[in-house]
Amino acid sequence: MNEQPKFNVEDEFAEAIRSIGGFRVTELLGMSPGHPNADFAFPADSVVAELKCLDKDQINDARIIEKASELYVEELVAGRAPVVAFGDVHMTTAGFSEEHVRKIAGLYRVPVERVVKKAAVQIENTVGPLDISEPIGFLLLANDNHSALDPAHMAALVNEILAKPDYSSIDIAILFSGNLAAAFPGSSHRVDYWIVIGRRTITPELHEFIVRLREAWLSRLEIIFGNKRSYAGPGDMQTLINLETRRDTTLGKFR
Repeated sequence: MNEQPKFNVEDEFAEAIRSIGGFRVTELLGMSPGHPNADFAFPADSVVAELKCLDKDQINDARIIEKASELYVEELVAGRAPVVAFGDVHMTTAGFSEEHVRKIAGLYRVPVERVVKKAAVQIENTVGPLDISEPIGFLLLANDNHSALDPAHMAALVNEILAKPDYSSIDIAILFSGNLAAAFPGSSHRVDYWIVIGRRTITPELHEFIVRLREAWLSRLEIIFGNKRSYAGPGDMQTLINLETRRDTTLGKFR
């Protein structure tokens, strides 16, 4: 089995972006700017980015487990549950109604929204000292350990959260695989993903920047893993829907 090396997402991302004009904010403002700051800046592209890693696996949260069990019983009583389970079992939402899937995803909303809220404040605090007149705020959300939600479900949840006006400093959110990636059903080969969620019109210039950022990260993964990486992105919607967040992935070549 070709096992995956563990890596520090922030450190590796910092290395990846140097080739496209990215800096750690601390390189520009110093180590103690006097406020909670964002992680990265791309001055030539007017981009300020905050990286957040989902490193707590909420699937083991006792309160979420209890509420998820209650939702399952509701489906069972209504005759909509595709499986009958007793005792402690690991259950996915495969085969359940869209309404049930939406309710299950909602259980994870609070911890994810807490991350989004903090990132919005950090981006807002950083654009002023960097003196960027028309800043574009990026939330970079890496899955490092959160196995409860598949990529498409997480994207839908983040999109719903960003619909609020409270987080206006975040213009673009990018969800991507960190140490925890995904796989197709029945396969153990790691599939990386890169999902873009826009709260503003993505101009050709902004699209070009997002592509450069994605390619810089994929190139870094190739250095980390020692083989060529592929990814599932917005143009591969059916692929994204089929992907499952998995811990047991191995480094198969996908392209």
